[in-house]
Amino acid sequence: MSWEAIAWPLTIRVPRIPVLGEELIGDAFDLGPVGKRTNQAVRVSSLGTEARFVASVLGAVFGDMALDLYVKEGLQNSSLSAGFL
Repeated sequence: MSWEAIAWPLTIRVPRIPVLGEELIGDAFDLGPVGKRTNQAVRVSSLGTEARFVASVLGAVFGDMALDLYVKEGLQNSSLSAGFL
């Protein structure tokens, strides 16, 4: 068995690469999940193959987002559990 932490990087688009110490104002924001096993399961499911994903997800905002992602992507959710810190 292996474990994975899914991460939710926060990405802000800026008009150009800043120079050292410079702050820029962004014009677009994106929040998207990353994680090797999550990516693999979602990709397999998108190819029309049944994908099962075993996970224990913390019940905070990002945990709820992860559960929503798994359901949206068609992953079997019988092996998903939600918990709290």
